[in-house]
Amino acid sequence: VMVLTTGPVVVGVDESEGSEAALRFAFEAAARRDAELVAVHALPAAYFARGPLPHPDREDIEQQAELHLAEQLAGWRQQYPDVPVRRVTSNDHPVAALRDTAHDAQLLVVGNRGRGGFRGMVIGSVANGVLHHAPCPVAVVRV
Repeated sequence: VMVLTTGPVVVGVDESEGSEAALRFAFEAAARRDAELVAVHALPAAYFARGPLPHPDREDIEQQAELHLAEQLAGWRQQYPDVPVRRVTSNDHPVAALRDTAHDAQLLVVGNRGRGGFRGMVIGSVANGVLHHAPCPVAVVRV
């Protein structure tokens, strides 16, 4: 993995507590590096995949995802007004969405929900997948 000192800081965002911890870490990292922050929210493909059958809720679900992402970022943007922010919603699997978005990133940040029998000892499936497939350094932030 070639380590870049330019490019964005990419962060995965979902509905979990780990997401808030990851956002805090990512905004701090982007501010220190004078970098753009790219927040990625991936939804299951079934929600708004394009296809031959009509899906009346597809656009509504996509708009709701984008609105939710904007709301999650609002407070952090106020705390870090100098950090440029780009939002990405994707219908790819979270690991693929994060990997693809981080192709030119200097850092990829994900939260770890610590699901499993021993809290904090088991890494989540998305964090694990990102560690194996990321094109850049990865920070896994514990709640």
